[in-house]
Amino acid sequence: MAKLIFLDDNHEYRVGNEVLPSVSEILRFLTREMYDSVSQYTLDNAADRGKRVHKATENLDRYGEAQVDNDIVPYVQAYVKFCKDYCPQWTRIEYACYHPEMMFAGTFDRYGTINGEQYLVDIKTTATRHKLREEAQLCGYQKIAEANGLIVHKRAVLQLRKDGTYKFEVMGDDDSLFMACYRIHKATEKKRRKKK
Repeated sequence: MAKLIFLDDNHEYRVGNEVLPSVSEILRFLTREMYDSVSQYTLDNAADRGKRVHKATENLDRYGEAQVDNDIVPYVQAYVKFCKDYCPQWTRIEYACYHPEMMFAGTFDRYGTINGEQYLVDIKTTATRHKLREEAQLCGYQKIAEANGLIVHKRAVLQLRKDGTYKFEVMGDDDSLFMACYRIHKATEKKRRKKK
């Protein structure tokens, strides 16, 4: 399998000269419906906070310590509580990979063992959750994981909250929404290429 290159600055995945769509890009049709009425300022602030929380929790898992800005301390404390409560054994942390047949990519937040089962976990820091999108997103990640030989027993969302608490929820395994978005994405890409 060809090597995947991830360019963080513009969130671009490449295999050779080909740019691969991300799971987030494939789900853009669904995302627009959910976030269309939210101001860009709010979205940008939430994205910045989420990025910093992800980096802090990644550093905790990799190195056992992290520099944390005051405004994200409660989110990181919630993550520490989750780790104490569930004792996850992560084997993949912020892991970028791609599906070699379907040719899309993504970075899943965590993969590893919890209570003897293999979990694929997505970390969220938003106050409002969109379960349909979360389930579709995790389905895309599971397709990538399994195409790379990883076994996934369960998919879950770990919501870290600003009050220092967390919610850990196992999601369903219906892949129809993700596959619908994937088919729409492929159809629109094909049409776009014909216009060039």
